[in-house]
Amino acid sequence: MYKGGTAMSIVTVRQLCEFFGQIAEGKITGEAIQELIENAQKIAFPRIFNKVLNLTRKAAAEISVANLRAEALAAIAGALAEAQDFEQARKAAAEISDPYWRAEALAVIAGALAEAQDFEQARKAAAEISYPYLRAKALAVIAGALAEAQDFEQARKAAAEISVANFRAEALAVIAGVTQEAQDFEQARKAAAEISDPYWRAEALAVIAGVTQEAQDFEQARKAAAEISVANFRAKALAAIAGVTQEAQDFEQARKAAAEISDPYLRAKALAAIAGALAEAMK
Repeated sequence: MYKGGTAMSIVTVRQLCEFFGQIAEGKITGEAIQELIENAQKIAFPRIFNKVLNLTRKAAAEISVANLRAEALAAIAGALAEAQDFEQARKAAAEISDPYWRAEALAVIAGALAEAQDFEQARKAAAEISYPYLRAKALAVIAGALAEAQDFEQARKAAAEISVANFRAEALAVIAGVTQEAQDFEQARKAAAEISDPYWRAEALAVIAGVTQEAQDFEQARKAAAEISVANFRAKALAAIAGVTQEAQDFEQARKAAAEISDPYLRAKALAAIAGALAEAMK
């Protein structure tokens, strides 16, 4: 697949000349191949793009050093994926004999497919990645893209398949963030509850508590805050809820939120603010 443009760019012509020189000298690099393809796919003539593609693949196949050949093919696969020519990208990846570079190429392909919202093919590409870390990274991208597309159920399923705890936590935090932005607070809390890392979970729940109290759903805000395991985050969230509820003159909810604050200073400050607001309301 090639993209817009009306003529072959000067940059690409120069690159082609440089590329021919590199072939003659036997100095082909993965970066040079990737940059050449990325520029060639902007040209308005598919025959030129296909010629560049065939040239780069042939040049890569002739590299005698196995690791460099694998790196070059991975660069070709990645550039094709970014150009959304996924069929050719998969073919290039399939030619890579080195497991690591094949995994790198498939991770890029999976990410590009997710960005294009072809989630089924993205999941298939990710499933073929043999390296757990790279597979986890690809699944995190897919989970985030699914969340942005507001397919929260599938996003959580993709996140659940992530074997690396840090990537899983980040993906679930993204899902929680997107769901709370959509004011689907139940789904946001479910996603946050699945985060194993205490800090990430606390941060996600604090954000959810903040958004729910802004939406004046004070009961749900307090529930979210009560689930925060990090004391400092919980205290700040409850103090914010107490502040908003007393501004809304819901003094009962304000006092309930304040009473749950474990930090003595923040609790006293919140109760003082509530008492002041109550006195103003009684004038």
